Amino acid sequence: MRASDYAVVLLFAMAQLAAPFAAGQQMAAVASPDCPFGAPDSLEISWTRPCDENDWVLDTGGCRIGDWHPATEDRAIWNGACPAGSKQGRGAVQWYEHGHAIDRFDIGGGLGIVYADEKPPSIASFMQLVAKETDGLGCELTFEPGRRLVGEAGVLVAEVILVKPGVSKTFVIVDAAMNDLIRPTLYEAWHDIVPVRRPRPGAATIRCDIVGPVCESGDYLAQNRDLPSLSAGDLVMIRSAGAYGAVMASSYNSRPLAPEVMVDGTRFAVVRARPSIDEMLSSERFPPWMEPA
Repeated sequence: MRASDYAVVLLFAMAQLAAPFAAGQQMAAVASPDCPFGAPDSLEISWTRPCDENDWVLDTGGCRIGDWHPATEDRAIWNGACPAGSKQGRGAVQWYEHGHAIDRFDIGGGLGIVYADEKPPSIASFMQLVAKETDGLGCELTFEPGRRLVGEAGVLVAEVILVKPGVSKTFVIVDAAMNDLIRPTLYEAWHDIVPVRRPRPGAATIRCDIVGPVCESGDYLAQNRDLPSLSAGDLVMIRSAGAYGAVMASSYNSRPLAPEVMVDGTRFAVVRARPSIDEMLSSERFPPWMEPA
């Protein structure tokens, strides 16, 4: 039996290009050849080299080829996803042309969301491009559109604890922290932040950092933002937190996870309650040698 008789699965996934869009920086090192999820140029050759009889071929790939970044909009919308535009895509075509069966091609995410003022491609234009560039491969396509489906549907609501004027800037301290939304400090990611109560037209703004109450240099949700004047008790909304928000949250610093509330029009319900401190500690145990006598 030849290797081409096997159903080969090409998996190109799990290297999220975390790009702080508004800051104009790009953290894409995870997908470079010298980083954990990078694929060296020489890998292309091994994809197309004839396989010995009974060889199993499984590629766990270099990077998610479908992630969208604003800079790619003028380059056929989806730079790197086209078979002609990436090592992984070219490898899939070459593999197919060398007679190997491709069972499934994981496209990845590919569809971004709006964090600041980006203009991600429409689903229709994205699918047209996918259909064009994968035509003839004769395989199943897998998509990972989770962020596009839920990213903009979720927000993090926080209450202002204190507004603290500093020497060079003002700090708005809220009751949400880096453990509730870690993307800003982990990726320098931008999330739009607005007051829950719409300010009056023409209201004066302040330049401020929105920070949490945890004593950590990385405990911030936004830096150098112009927001309407805020006071203790005001509510602010951190947008586009539906993806990589609650799922990456932690109870760091013994902070209970924030409750999750589902909203449907004027209806709402708590779908995950905030745990109490007792509940957080209930799973902890003393080792036998430390048990009280």
